[in-house]
Amino acid sequence: MEVNREKISILCPTRNRVDNIEKFVTSVYETAEFKDLLEFIFYIDDDDESSILKCEELSNNIYSIKVIIGERITMSNMWNKCSEQATGKIMFVGSDDIICRTKNWDTVVRDEFDKFDDKIVFIFGSDGIKSGPKNRNPATPHGYGTSYFLHKNWVDVVGYIDPPYFSADFADLWMNDIAQRIDRKVWIDVYMEHMHPGIGKGEWDSTHKERLQRLHEDDNKGTYKSKEDERITDSNKLLEFINNYQKKKMVFWRIVDNKLYSVGRVNNLGFEKSEGLRIPDEYLEGQLFTIMRTCHGIGDWGIISAMPRLLKEKYPDCKVYVPSVNLLEDIFGQYKDNWGGWENPFQNVVNIFKNNPYVDGFREHIGGEVFHDHYRIYDNNNTDIPLIKQMLEFWQFTEEEMSDSQPEMYWSDKEKELGDAIIHEATDDEEFGCLTISNRYDYDQDKLIVDKLKQYPLKYFYFTDRPIEQTEFNFIDKALDLRHIDIRIQFYIRSKAKVNIGNQCGPMDIVPRYSKDFILQRQFPIGSNFIDGVDYLDDENKRLLLDGVPDKFEDNRTTSKKFKSQLMDFLGEDFKDKSIVEIGCSFGYTSHILSNYFKKVVSVDFDPDSIKTAKDFNKDKTNIDFVIKDVYGTSWDFDKNHDVVFIDCVHEYNYIRNDIINSISYFDKPLLIFDDYGLFPNSVMKCINEFVDNNTLKVIKKIGHKKDVIFPNTAHKVLKDYEGIICQVV
Repeated sequence: MEVNREKISILCPTRNRVDNIEKFVTSVYETAEFKDLLEFIFYIDDDDESSILKCEELSNNIYSIKVIIGERITMSNMWNKCSEQATGKIMFVGSDDIICRTKNWDTVVRDEFDKFDDKIVFIFGSDGIKSGPKNRNPATPHGYGTSYFLHKNWVDVVGYIDPPYFSADFADLWMNDIAQRIDRKVWIDVYMEHMHPGIGKGEWDSTHKERLQRLHEDDNKGTYKSKEDERITDSNKLLEFINNYQKKKMVFWRIVDNKLYSVGRVNNLGFEKSEGLRIPDEYLEGQLFTIMRTCHGIGDWGIISAMPRLLKEKYPDCKVYVPSVNLLEDIFGQYKDNWGGWENPFQNVVNIFKNNPYVDGFREHIGGEVFHDHYRIYDNNNTDIPLIKQMLEFWQFTEEEMSDSQPEMYWSDKEKELGDAIIHEATDDEEFGCLTISNRYDYDQDKLIVDKLKQYPLKYFYFTDRPIEQTEFNFIDKALDLRHIDIRIQFYIRSKAKVNIGNQCGPMDIVPRYSKDFILQRQFPIGSNFIDGVDYLDDENKRLLLDGVPDKFEDNRTTSKKFKSQLMDFLGEDFKDKSIVEIGCSFGYTSHILSNYFKKVVSVDFDPDSIKTAKDFNKDKTNIDFVIKDVYGTSWDFDKNHDVVFIDCVHEYNYIRNDIINSISYFDKPLLIFDDYGLFPNSVMKCINEFVDNNTLKVIKKIGHKKDVIFPNTAHKVLKDYEGIICQVV
């Protein structure tokens, strides 16, 4: 198999260090395995003639060297100038006081990048000072990278390889912080020794002394601290790229002789219908079949669970096997964490196929090629075809032969006896339903689920990823919490329910053969995860709006999607002719939602950078006025005809009190909407409650997440009451 090796561009500003340049280039070049795939790019000040001459001398030798000669600019921006000239997709942010000590370092770097299909990863080695195999701080077990490798994809997403603000230091700290935020900071066993004078490995030359002078004179530390929001924004850009890349690009795998091989990345798994590709006739003639999946959640196996029976019906003399837990561990063990919700995801093949009379055994070894779930036939004109039908069409099934392909399970008499006993004790043999809310639900479409639960007023067995008391579903007549019941018994109970209601997840996918199944759709389009017989629930307008904004679990500067969703339900069509003032709009995420429910939105923030970001985010909105204003240091001068005030500014008691008093005195009995009511009990909640107690405000509705829900990225983290509250001025 041909290997595609990426060129690596070595980026390095330098000044008045002729000897260092040669040592740096020589050490990096001589220790590389693929020397022809290296290029060096230096940024040199136009008054540094000796460095320019040295690079010219070296470039006439065996080294590939480019030189950018320019005026004296911000130090961190020099790496950006170098990256603009780079032809390698992998770039090393280096310095001229580094000596490379590790042989074949370039292969180690490429191998690490190959582990990340999207190439968004911050890779660093040991420098002998700030980074190494061990570090005392458990939060950063290998320290932080002062020199590092990035891929062009990262640079293209954020627009720089180093933040262009720093005349000395802090650029590396900036990049480490972003890498930490996106959980893509990776140490490799490569030693790029930093010959720093601070530990006696170099001299305090004029270049170092000038750097120290700039460090203190230019307030680089202050600049770093003031731009945290920008780092958060860039982190979100990278996360969005990672998520979109995973959606659009997939690896096509082959499994041959129990080993997994990547064929390459594709936009669609399988073969287009018009290509006419099908499983080889000689394989079918062998009558020895193995059913295999490359994904190992309970639903992944469940949605193809009818396949053994269908194969036996078409080929009565065949043998049908599924892989054992051990075999899956051998083949897919390195990807086990992809299904982190399961202690051992490979056990799910047993959870689904145990007791199945059409399965001839669990195989520990499979010789030759395995035609797994990537071998399927898709139709560009009809994306919502169940995966099992796509696979069976590859297996040369006709539409009639695969018509009865809904998921199915088989239970032993002992399992049925136990399940029936639980049902009897919890329901007294009356009709019942099952509610399933998995950890893949954002709690942003509660109304659709609540409406279905009310449509079927039954006793409910339930499974919720958080305590049901923290959800909007606590009103149900509870039969029993399924959480601590064996998974196969759970499925038996669900199969006996009159109705199953929940979000799109594995347990919900398996029961439509046996029960009415209402699933809140999560994937759009649902594609091959479509299941015949399921009623999919979706509020498209709300979903599309919420898809465009982050959640509070990801970004502490906004409200949660649940808050926004319930606010949208509350506003409905009643405020289309009204206007709202938003005090503290930050990056404009909530402004984006409000603009769809009000005729006019005035969004206020004191920070010009936040307003700029908010304007960019809402550039397609024509009914939002963004205003830079200190609402505490200047008098309010808004139009007095606004109907609603959204308050999400400074969460200290006196400031909240000031916001409320100004709203009451300035506008005519407005509706007030508050964020972080339950997150700041000693300031926001206390202040609002005082106005409620003295009959100045009347509580209309509490919205958002409930008490005890945790927001990990916020200062106070745990809600002591609802996330938000809506009040009417009396």
